[in-house]
Amino acid sequence: MAKSKVTGVCHVCGEVRPLSFEHIPPQSLGNTNLSKVYSAVEIAERTGGLDFDGREGLRYRQEQRGSGFNTLCSSCNSYFGRNYVKEYAAFARALGSLFVSEDLNDARGIHIETDKANVLAVFKHIVSNFCATTQPRTMLDCKDFLRDRASNAFPDHYRVFMYAVPTMDGPMVTTGWCNVLIDPVNLTGYTVAHVATFPIGYAMVDTNDGNVVPNNLGCDITAMAQCPWGERPPITLELPYMDTKMTFPRPIG
Repeated sequence: MAKSKVTGVCHVCGEVRPLSFEHIPPQSLGNTNLSKVYSAVEIAERTGGLDFDGREGLRYRQEQRGSGFNTLCSSCNSYFGRNYVKEYAAFARALGSLFVSEDLNDARGIHIETDKANVLAVFKHIVSNFCATTQPRTMLDCKDFLRDRASNAFPDHYRVFMYAVPTMDGPMVTTGWCNVLIDPVNLTGYTVAHVATFPIGYAMVDTNDGNVVPNNLGCDITAMAQCPWGERPPITLELPYMDTKMTFPRPIG
């Protein structure tokens, strides 16, 4: 029996429309099998922390089509699929192949140099994933940036970081927007969202909602938003390895 249509607010354009299923990561990266979705709150209550190794026996929601979310309308989803997904999948596939060939013992990160990626397309796909996984109407200021492939008008209060996820057996992690309090006495903290699975993870910080940007979230790739559409300039990335067995990915080593 076909699933009934889900109607709601598109997380990109803000319109109330039938919502399509956004695969994260893309189907072309093998995201087609049954997936299980767990609640981080229930894991924390079970383990006293946020360790996914403690999820055994907890309730979960099954997704038959792979991991993803019904949060984008078909118009936005189709536009992103035509313009961004192929470029992003090629970039992620190339990085994944490095982990297969590299000896990861004792390494804490990986150095990458490439001139093969349509940089702006890759970056826009990353931002669209954050729109799909954060709370409704919280990233509507990214609409024009995402719906016009040539636009460089990425809101300047966001910072985006990239890190490497070298282990294939870890879970996919999406957190939505979370407020992290570093110092409760001085009320020092930041607002962050994560989207992570093999072979790459990302963190986005909203500097409008916090007073610090931590230095352990990965390689800052925010400047990629200013690359002209279609250009494939040489880029160098220093990506730390992260462990996604925690709800908030932690550096390895």
